[in-house]
Amino acid sequence: MRFSVTKSLNTQMKVALMGCALWLQSCDALWGPFGRQNPNNCVVSSAGCATDEVCDLPSQICVSALRIDRVVPAVGSSRGGTTMTLRGQRFSDGAKVFVDDQPARDVVFVSSEELRFTLPPSTAGRWRVPVAVENPSQHRSERRDVFAYYAETLTFESRAIAVAGLPIGAASGDWNGDHALDLAVISLPSAGVQIFWGDGSGGFSSGNSVTVGSAQMATQHILTLDGNRDGASDLVVAAGGSLTLLYGDGQGGFPSRRVLYTAAIGHNLRALAAGDSDGDGRDDVVISDAAADDLSADVVLLRSGEDGLFSSRSVIDSGTPAKTLAIADLTGDARGDVLVGLANTRLTLWRNEGGQAWTRVDQPISGCSSEGAAVGDLNRDSRPDLLLRCDTTLRPLLNAGNAVFTPLPDLPPSTLVSPTLALADFNGDGRLDAGMGRGAGGGDSQVVGFLGDGAGGFGDAQEIARYSAVMLNVGHVLHTADWDGDGKMDVLSLSTAGTPPCRLLLNRSR
Repeated sequence: MRFSVTKSLNTQMKVALMGCALWLQSCDALWGPFGRQNPNNCVVSSAGCATDEVCDLPSQICVSALRIDRVVPAVGSSRGGTTMTLRGQRFSDGAKVFVDDQPARDVVFVSSEELRFTLPPSTAGRWRVPVAVENPSQHRSERRDVFAYYAETLTFESRAIAVAGLPIGAASGDWNGDHALDLAVISLPSAGVQIFWGDGSGGFSSGNSVTVGSAQMATQHILTLDGNRDGASDLVVAAGGSLTLLYGDGQGGFPSRRVLYTAAIGHNLRALAAGDSDGDGRDDVVISDAAADDLSADVVLLRSGEDGLFSSRSVIDSGTPAKTLAIADLTGDARGDVLVGLANTRLTLWRNEGGQAWTRVDQPISGCSSEGAAVGDLNRDSRPDLLLRCDTTLRPLLNAGNAVFTPLPDLPPSTLVSPTLALADFNGDGRLDAGMGRGAGGGDSQVVGFLGDGAGGFGDAQEIARYSAVMLNVGHVLHTADWDGDGKMDVLSLSTAGTPPCRLLLNRSR
């Protein structure tokens, strides 16, 4: 058999030419005829890019340079109507502005870096919403982290959670690793912790119960922390005179535990708080160890070590049993100070001098009881302030630095004020608001919210829940968290006399 070399070469050349032709057609479709200058090549084109574009050198084509930097102010009323300023780059005359996909009115072109517009009202009830700008060229830029609506009126939806006994305390955390907040409740007279699994939408299903204490040592206080720094939330529970750390495994179980503190026989732990006292990034625990006669007590600080143990302890204060405890940097030296409130007696700041040294600084509380106190930055100056529960009202104390607190006027008086307070941003304006229980007249009680003004003051009370024929001045606890994941702080209201005793108040403010 003979092969034709010429025929074989001709075939190979035809295949090569056909491939080249196909390649040239592809190039022609993208760039125009082969060998002709690409008119869209911004590197060599004399036309350049549009005013809201820049030339991208790697791709050699014009791309949008339109950009949003910020919105001023960064929050606005959900009612709309506020004059807003949008700052950024490459704005064009005739640009449109959208807030949560709603077109803004009265858009004014100030410069290529500034637009002004009238805020449209919120329609979806969301707080953190996207802001977009669109030029006449159809180029568009959007940011989801520069603006939020806030509500002027508080609205909450009440849901009952069926708990055993009379609830006296609660904590929240993700204990089963599904990224939804769960709930832990302690009740009288039970000697354990009831766990409820959150579904991320404000619903709960009963989980396992964890036995702590005994019939003679009922649980009294509870909080969440990561005791062994394994990334899983743990629980600290005070029962009688014993303080126990329940280690969460991140899968819904608490397979191991450690007793952190055991008081003398007959003693009880009257208060419990956690916070970083020494700046090591680990939460420490402070307790009030009250004697059997309930007339004397020690405030004891348990420091967390690198091994996750709380073996270092020191007595901070001695006197009548503390009703309020907190650990916070109240003096601005990056060390956690200890706040001790002794009901109707005194409010004391123990300034942390480092090591085992503490300096006592008493705070004047004339006309107030320190049985209820909360810590938070009320005037947005980056210093934690205090909010006290007085006999018939609340009193803000602004932190002036160096352990000095300046009282502001009391809120309007009311009756039968509950001992526990809540501080959280309930309406999305970035300012701390206050929540408490109080009498509502006619034998009823109500949970109310006070909107903060960002300067330490508060607006009028707004009812967020009502209890019929129930007094909330005793046995009432408030706990806050975002249980339905909508970015709005919800409230858990526990009452030993209320019906239902455990209420989840979902924030529907818009």
